Amino acid sequence: MAVMPQNPTRSAARSSGFALPEKELAEAKKLVSGGKAAEALGIFDKMIATATDGRARFLIRIAQADLARKAGNLPVASAMFEALDREADRHSRCGTTDDNTEAAKAFLEKRKPVFKGQ
Repeated sequence: MAVMPQNPTRSAARSSGFALPEKELAEAKKLVSGGKAAEALGIFDKMIATATDGRARFLIRIAQADLARKAGNLPVASAMFEALDREADRHSRCGTTDDNTEAAKAFLEKRKPVFKGQ
């Protein structure tokens, strides 16, 4: 089971240099305080769909899980944090394979990669 951090949104955004859209965050927080958490989570779904890179999508999903936690929906928040933990773990494992190293090397050398399935 994933441990829910105290303020994952602020610490993740600070360490990445990515700024979450303040207008959408404020609107989502207002909806949560008004008892409309499901609508607030929908705002995050729209932000994820329009995000331009994987890091932005990941950080928005962290903020979405944090909002679910703050709204008191602990089962949803816990499931979201667990999924994010698994995703981060898989990404770190993929980054250490021989094929990943070959892909980066081939890209820099402007040639087609030769993968070995490892």
